[in-house]
Amino acid sequence: MKRQNIFLIPFFFIAFLVGCSNTKEGAYDAKAIAAMDKLSSTIGELKSCSYSLSTDVTHSTTSGKPAEHRESDVYMKGPNKLYVFTKETGNRKGYYYNGSEIALFRFDKKTYEVLPAPDNTIAMITEAHDKYGVDFPAADFFYPSLTDDMMEHFDTIVDAGTAKIDGVLCKEINAISAKMNVFVSIDAATNLPKRLEIYYLGDEKGKSYVITFSNFISNPVLEDKIFNFAPPKEASKTTLLTQKLDN
Repeated sequence: MKRQNIFLIPFFFIAFLVGCSNTKEGAYDAKAIAAMDKLSSTIGELKSCSYSLSTDVTHSTTSGKPAEHRESDVYMKGPNKLYVFTKETGNRKGYYYNGSEIALFRFDKKTYEVLPAPDNTIAMITEAHDKYGVDFPAADFFYPSLTDDMMEHFDTIVDAGTAKIDGVLCKEINAISAKMNVFVSIDAATNLPKRLEIYYLGDEKGKSYVITFSNFISNPVLEDKIFNFAPPKEASKTTLLTQKLDN
């Protein structure tokens, strides 16, 4: 996968190349690969979407860090519009991306950043991660290269049958490497993501990410103003010299 710290962001209007050209040896079940391809092609056909995410993080047994829980609401439109609202205890943040700028507003601290950004969502996500350490939950689902990326990083990808999650019948895919044991759950009716479970192995045993999708709406009508940030009068602008973008 492109990132181990899965956070969140989708990708639209780029054709997904069905099938995998990766020649790395491994145990890859044809049914599982086909399900991943169908997930990617379904997402690639969307013009807009909105959904909610519930994220539970458990740290390794030796880290001493407490478990974390956060909730996020995501709105996306076209190839270059994104709004993410995320909250956890004492920390609410909004990310606004309008195709030319990305803004972060910290609701509780009443501080914000506005930075120039690339002109498409995928490039923006990559730059925000590489430059500022920002992770968007479950972003991997929305990369058009998802299947190839999975095959590059996992030795085994198999069909794990079906399961019900929040009353939704899902296709289950299990991907295994020396570092991670991953379960991908796909809504059997819509071919949209339902849950991502990442369980770390080896030195990071005990660490996990579980991300659950809900309220997924395909092609909602979203006004452009949702993605444009206008700072409140009482808010103050901060700089990356003194504060990381994702703090």
